[in-house]
This record gives sequence, C-alpha cells and structure tokens, in this order.
Amino acid sequence: MVGDTGVGKSILVSELVRDMRSRAVHAFIGQALALDEPPPYSLLQSALDSGNVDSTSWTDEQPTRSSKPPNGGFGLSPTKAAVPIPTGMEEALLDFLGGPGGAGSRPRDSILTVIADRLHELAREGPTVIVLDDLDRADELSLSAVEFLANELKDRPCWILATSRSQASLPKSVRARLAQLERVTHAQQILLPPLTSVEVSDYLRTHEPSRAYSPEEVARRYSETGGNPLRLQQLVRRESTGTAVHDSSGTSLSLEDEAAQQVLDLSAVIGPEFALDILLRASGEEENHLSQVVDRLVLRGLLIERPGRTFSFPTDRLRGEAYGHLIEERRRLLHVRVGEALEATRRPSVSRTFVLAHHYYLGREGRKSVEYNRLAARYAERALAPEVAAVHYSRALESEQELSPGDPDVGAELTLDLARIKEELGLLKEAEGILRGFLHQENESPRLSLGIRATVEIFLARVLIAEGDNSAAVALAEKVLATPGIEDQLLVRIGAHRQAGQVMYYSGRFAEALAHHTEEIRLAREAGNDFVLVRAQVWRIAALQMIGETEQAITEARELTALRDGFDSARESAQAHLFYGDILADARSTPAQRQEAIVQYATAIRFAESANDPRRIAWALYKTAELLREAARRSREAAVRTNLLKEGSEKLERSHEVFVRIGDRVGLSLTLKVRGQMEIDQGAYGPAEVDLLEAHRLLQGLHNTLVEIDVLLRLAQLSLARGDREKARERVAELELQNVHGARPDLEAEFEQLRKALGLAS
Repeated sequence: MVGDTGVGKSILVSELVRDMRSRAVHAFIGQALALDEPPPYSLLQSALDSGNVDSTSWTDEQPTRSSKPPNGGFGLSPTKAAVPIPTGMEEALLDFLGGPGGAGSRPRDSILTVIADRLHELAREGPTVIVLDDLDRADELSLSAVEFLANELKDRPCWILATSRSQASLPKSVRARLAQLERVTHAQQILLPPLTSVEVSDYLRTHEPSRAYSPEEVARRYSETGGNPLRLQQLVRRESTGTAVHDSSGTSLSLEDEAAQQVLDLSAVIGPEFALDILLRASGEEENHLSQVVDRLVLRGLLIERPGRTFSFPTDRLRGEAYGHLIEERRRLLHVRVGEALEATRRPSVSRTFVLAHHYYLGREGRKSVEYNRLAARYAERALAPEVAAVHYSRALESEQELSPGDPDVGAELTLDLARIKEELGLLKEAEGILRGFLHQENESPRLSLGIRATVEIFLARVLIAEGDNSAAVALAEKVLATPGIEDQLLVRIGAHRQAGQVMYYSGRFAEALAHHTEEIRLAREAGNDFVLVRAQVWRIAALQMIGETEQAITEARELTALRDGFDSARESAQAHLFYGDILADARSTPAQRQEAIVQYATAIRFAESANDPRRIAWALYKTAELLREAARRSREAAVRTNLLKEGSEKLERSHEVFVRIGDRVGLSLTLKVRGQMEIDQGAYGPAEVDLLEAHRLLQGLHNTLVEIDVLLRLAQLSLARGDREKARERVAELELQNVHGARPDLEAEFEQLRKALGLAS
C-alpha cells in the first residue's frame, strides 16, 4: 500500500488489523523505527511482538560476546549464559577456544527458519496476516526476511501487507531496494491517493458543519494541501492564524528568520522523525519560543506534525537538502547535542543504543562512540547479523584510534572483534589485514602486554589456517609457545597448541597433532574450564581415530558425550551425539558400531530439532544416508538393499534441502558426493558425473583438502567404472599430490584398491 506521508496509511492499517482480529485471523502489525540506522530485524521483531507470538523481545541488559539465542523463541534476542562470563581479552580467548555460545556455534540461519516454521503452524490453525508499516524505513535484514518468508509461506493461507511512502519522496537507493522486494515477492502495489477536490469539500463540511465553504475556498484548500488529509487537518486547526500551508515541493530552504533555519538544521540531524521534547532539549531554547518556530516550519510545509507532537519531513529530499548544507563542524556539534539529549531523556533500549552509536560517531565524540558502537555491535551479533556488527566494530575501532591517548587493550579487543566478524563473513584477507596492521602499529609503539600480543597472534594464526597458509600459521603458534613470560597465561598457551595441532592434523601429521591436543587437554584441566576441555578432547579423539586407535577414540568419544550431555544444552548435546556418531561410523569400525552410529545420529537430530539448529540436523541426516548406502552395498538380499537405498535417498534429499537453504557449501558438496556414489552403485554414470563434478566445484576456494580428497576419489572410481582408465589415472595422480595417504588414512584401503584395479599397485 503506497501513499504520501499523512495520506492515512497507518490509520487504514489499524482499522484493518482490528477487523481481522475480530474475525479470528492471526494478525501481526510491525512498525518500522524512524531511525537512520535501525537495529537488525527491528521491523520483524515489532510485528512478532504485536501478535504475542512465542518470541523473546530484545532486552535492555548489556550483552556479552558469549550470549547466544535461547533454545525456544525465534532467537532474536539473547539469554544469559549458563556460566559466569569473563570480560576483555579472556572473554575473547574463551570464545575462540569454544566457550558457551561462541561464534562458531551460532547458526546464522536459525532465526528465519524458526520464524517460518512457527508461522507455518499458525497458518495451519487459520488465516494469518503480517502487516508491516513504513516498509521504506525498514532495516535491511527485515527486508531480506520479508523476501524469505514470502517464498516460504507462498503455499499457505498467509498474506503480507506492507505500507510505504510514495516512490517520488524516497531516495533512489530505497526505491531500488523496494523495487527488488516487489520483484522477489511478486507483490501487488495498491496506491492510496490523496483526497479529491470533492472529498476535500466533504471533509471541510464534516469538520465545520456550521460554516458554508464556497467552491473557491474548497479549491484553494485543495491546492494548498494537495488533498493530503493530515495537512488539511492542520490547515483547518490553524486557520485562525491566517497563514496558509504551502506546497513543500516548491518551498525554498532560504528562510527569512535565523531561528527557523537553526531549528530546521537540528531537525535534519535528529532523524527521519522526532519528538518535540528531543528538539527542545537539543536546541536549548525556551519551550514557547521553540513551539512557535516549529509551527512556522509546519505552516511553510517544511515539517509535518503527527499526533503526539512528533514531526517529520514531508520528503527525504527536503531533509537531505537541509542536512547537506551544514558545514562539517556545525554538523558534528549538532550530532553531539542530539546524542546528549537522547542519552538524558530516553531509557536504555536497543534502539537508543543504535541511535547514540550513530550520533556520537558522526559527532566524533570518541569515547561515547566507542562505548555505543561496541554495544551496538554486540547486539547485532546476538541477532545473528554479522554484517551490521562489522560496521559498528569498525566505527568503534576508528573512534578508539582517534583518541589521544587511546587504550591499547581496548584497541586490541576491538581489533579482535572486527577481525573475528570479518572471518565469520568469509572476508579472510580483510581479517588478516586488520590483525597484521594492529601488530605492525604496536611494533612501532609497543604498549601491549605479552599476553594480549600473543592473543592477537593466535587469532591471526587461525585466519591463516582458514586461508590455507599452514606454514605461516604454525610458525606463529610456535612463536607464541616460545615467548618467555607467558607461562602462566593458560588460555594463550591452549590457543597456541590448538592452532599448531590443527595445522598438523590438516597436514596429515596426526601423531604431532595428538601431542599438541594432549597438552591442550592438560592445560584446559589446569584452567578448570569444561567448555575449553571439551573442544580440546574433540581434536584429540579425531587425531586418535586418524592414527588407527579406533577403540580408544570410541571410548573417549563416549565419555565426552556423557560430559557434554551434562551441560544441559540441546545444541551442545546435538553436537556431542553427532561427533560420537562420526567416530563410530569410521570405515574401520564393526557393523554393530556403525549401526550404533545411526542411533547416535537420530539422537543428534532430536536434540538439534529442540535447539532449532538446522545445520546439525542436515549433517546427521547426511551421515545416516552415507551409512545406509554402505549397509546396502554389504547386504546380499536384494529387497534389503532396495529398502536401505530408498531410506538413505530420502534422508539425503532432506539433508540436501537444508544445506541449500542455509548455504553450507561443504555440506552440499558431501550430499552430492553420496548421491553420486549411489548413482554409481546403480550404474547411472551420467547423473553421477554431474553430481560429483558439482560437488568438486562447490569446494573450490574453501581450502578443505580432506573433503576434496573424498570427492576426487569418487570421481576416480566413476572413471574406472565407465572404463575411462586414463582419466582414472589422472585422478589418482591428483590424489597423490593431495597426500591422500597422510591426510585421509581412513580412505587408504579404497585408494589402494583403486590403484590395484588400474595396475598401479606397488
């Protein structure tokens, strides 16, 4: 529903919602915040809250890095962690090492999928309508959510009604974004026009029945207001002043009185919409005088008055002109004034945090900018909005660097936060540059403690591993371990052993990896942190399995699963049973152990469903399908083989659908790999080639050698099955270059069988 400001969209929507609810229709109405930079998902949160849906609202308490979405609700807001949360660099290290709610454990896809599932349930109960008011002011993630939900709910009795200002009043970027949303959702646009001249006449006679309006008077009021009901209402109310409301489309900003210009400047800085009390406090003017000035601006058509003495600009263009003519120094001063006014008069809330972060950053109020942008970034992380978090961490770091003197510890923490978010977004080179730049800067003027410097170096090692630069990563880890004076820095040493062990693991040097992770476990026990201990044990067990110590790996995995179940976290338990299933499913395990693995995967799925964790569900389904395919190959009964393959195919397709939805390229690659193997088993070589080549393509650029070896082996087996021995030998050569013997000893038997079939056995 599109119409000018004041044409009556919100009033009409309110009446529609009241009518729908009286007819037992599930109705949600969300209102976009009139802010320059609203919090992520704020419009969507507003809509869900209006319908009393099982959704946790944003809280006003300060978040921590370790906060995570609850197991229930939509995950738009956090709960307190189950253990005391440290602060500063220790918190960053704990998060890095696998503390509760660490970045790596938070599924970014959980919010929208859970919302869609809940709305599916409501739609089954009866018709559902989601109303989104002022869509043109919505945050980007809410707009993306609307696109997602429109697609997910297209086959349900669920409608989305949104309102927006007319295209002509919006900036070009906003018009383009809304046009994209219309295309994606196949929305139908409904125009809500202003009043006609006849309707203006009816309005005037209804509001002043005792007065007779001549045709000329009606025409004049229609011309002055453009038929806009809100401006017509203001004209009637203020007619006693004898001043007409002008058409703002042609109004110049050159005002004859300086006071009006100053108020207009301040109004442009405050935001798209503002209350009189903020304008009053930020201006420092006397209330009666300010009210008179604001009235003049309203009468000139430069501001529009809304109910409750709130005001806005008729178009974004007018506000942009007012803001654009301000000189830089005055603009900064006004942003600081507005920030101080909001800080003094508004209670703490998420929206207040984002507004203050915006004003203090643009006002170059360094310490306040660091404080509020850092807090806004934390809120964005809790909402699983890393793109938004990156913007605010970057602003906080920029503001910290402008301070004189700055705090090197705060600078280090913000550097790690920003690099961590860039890494999460896959911007590895940017993350590396941020960390190296900080270390270089501190080398020029050393102020960091040994522990903090070592922590930054450990994070850099992790980024380097993700980029595939293992030699540089292990050199950094060994440098940290050799640094004198960090003997009592247990978490730092654990992190260094973690990175060195991972490099050894991915390089196929499993005995050295085992040594690093065994020492990591010893240090974790000394530190007394069960979450860190659990992550260390996972890596040790994986190394044990790779060197052929299967029984020991299974024993330790079983004990570890019991420990993780004791954390009373559905997500932790899902991860635990999934990992235990992986250890049991090893190719060198017995048939009974592989059957037990299927049981563990089923348990993992139940916990993952409780935790709203689609990624873990998809991985457990994929692993189950892989085992069912193996069982079918071993069975000698045709009927049993058919049933096993049918069940495996069904689980594989479910897994594939989830991986597509959440964008997990590695998971997608593996589901295609298993599908290709099933097709090879059935002699469908053409479809198998399509699936396996796509699986290989998906892995490009991910530096995931272990999975790439698996896919290459299947491509080699396919070439042999088709009789293309030359291509099969080429694949074998690729696998040898990838160090298949050292990197994937679990595939060594299949690889040697392939070489023997090609006459390449030594």
